[in-house]
Amino acid sequence: MLKEIGRKAYEVKRLTNERISKTNEVIQKIVNILEANNLDDYQTLRRFDYKDYGFRRIRSNVGSEVDIWYLEDGYRVSRFPASREDFGKMRYLHGDFNSDFYFMSYEKTKEFIEILPEFIENLKKVLDEIRKEVEGLPSYEININKVE
Repeated sequence: MLKEIGRKAYEVKRLTNERISKTNEVIQKIVNILEANNLDDYQTLRRFDYKDYGFRRIRSNVGSEVDIWYLEDGYRVSRFPASREDFGKMRYLHGDFNSDFYFMSYEKTKEFIEILPEFIENLKKVLDEIRKEVEGLPSYEININKVE
């Protein structure tokens, strides 16, 4: 009985890390598109907010990064984790003690992964709106089932 529980627990850990890894690949692909097209300023990033999640830039004394965040009232609260071991932990961006942040809890991570298809549909809709405003913005295919 205990051996079976141990096997199931291992499988849950493996699947959780796999889902987090795949989701991070999708997030990074989207961030690359946003940065390559200069769509990574604060006002533009806010346009992509969906439900309680959105892209925000965090800065340190070394540089800055755009990532997906759990938001409250439009302000970043916690960042999508790099792995299962990061749930709820605090880190410093680039080792800068003035640039601390928390990773999302297990519950918020799971919630984001569940709404990811809707989040991407909203992102595509906003990109289409921006494309009408900005001449020459290329079209991108964002497919969560095909991560390169």
